[in-house]
Amino acid sequence: MRSPPVNGALFRLVQNSVLVFGAAMAFAPMWPIRTAGQMADAFKVQPGQIWGCSASTAACFPASSSVVQRAEKSSFRWIPSASRGHDTRRPAVVASNGANGGPAPESLLAQGRVDEAISSLQLELTSIPTDADSFNLLCRAYLELTKWDEAIESCQEAVTLEPSNSSFHLWLGRAYGQKARHAKFLSAARLAKKVRDQFEIAVRLDPTNREAHADLAQFYVEAPGIVGGGKDKAEEQARELATLDPPEAAIVQAWIAEKNKDLAAAENHLLAAVNLSGGQAGTWLSLAEFYSRTGQPDKMQDALDHALAANNHTRVLMKAAQMLMGSKRNSSEAAQLLRQYLSGPTVEQSPAFEAHYLLGTLYEKDGNTLAAAQEFRSSLNLAKAYAPAQKALDRLRRQMASNLAQP
Repeated sequence: MRSPPVNGALFRLVQNSVLVFGAAMAFAPMWPIRTAGQMADAFKVQPGQIWGCSASTAACFPASSSVVQRAEKSSFRWIPSASRGHDTRRPAVVASNGANGGPAPESLLAQGRVDEAISSLQLELTSIPTDADSFNLLCRAYLELTKWDEAIESCQEAVTLEPSNSSFHLWLGRAYGQKARHAKFLSAARLAKKVRDQFEIAVRLDPTNREAHADLAQFYVEAPGIVGGGKDKAEEQARELATLDPPEAAIVQAWIAEKNKDLAAAENHLLAAVNLSGGQAGTWLSLAEFYSRTGQPDKMQDALDHALAANNHTRVLMKAAQMLMGSKRNSSEAAQLLRQYLSGPTVEQSPAFEAHYLLGTLYEKDGNTLAAAQEFRSSLNLAKAYAPAQKALDRLRRQMASNLAQP
């Protein structure tokens, strides 16, 4: 099952819009905001460069692939609301049909190799400038790097080339939502209407698009009426989803109940979603998120344990780790989950470069500076523009310089 969009863009979008009109919003974002860094000359990252660290000299250096090898990971990433942890997404096939006969861009995105994906897509578009699929994938790559304007431009190109494609409109709506999160109040309100318009078009073009129904329902739940929100509209989407995706419909009903401050009903709807899905990891994760938001840490941990015990749990490993980190509970388990995630197939909705960064922050917190630096570099090797990892390396650089300066 799914849980709200991957980085809470809609929630923050709505919160910004609400401030304009003086309404009160009280829904906590689901996932942390992404960000990226750089150290001294010895810590600078070159594209594709592999590094090793010496514990005895406290120095890091480029290493040959025989010394340090990066694991090539494959799988699929989320097709939108899939950060809700839905388990019905098709796995990506690692195909060698990229621009230069290498991995397909979809596979590169799934592996978190976003820089390579962008280069491949740009090369493909040089040869076939009317390839709507490539523009859509480019939009998704830019979204991962928080480059909202570039993402919107690419998604607009995809929609212009294929105006009847429901998925392309859905992604354009998400891109608008991401930009709205960082916009000024009035701009956020204008962007909120664009989000709504694109989601509504996506549903109209393909009434069977479950992801579009779910994203639109979430917008209706959280947005004030002046920008097109409304719980009655969300109820309508829940009814549509009841035949398409019963567990997702139950989750939408939970959002509505929580918005009405009926936490008991919200919990019951989420438990129903778990049962309807046959205990899929994503529905357990949605329940864990609810317990986290409502200050029930023991129940959150129990729901996470069930999610991680499910057969399809690999898709929620990084999200589970983020929840543990956000609740400041069991950082050792969070680190273990991130290592487990990075050791196997990764998915687009949980970028590998972000997982490396998160693991690095845990190592840094434990005082393992060398391991932290290695994880931050691994993140930047995949996404050189990922600001949080870059900032983290800068912080370690300053720390190292300060330590060396001490008598």
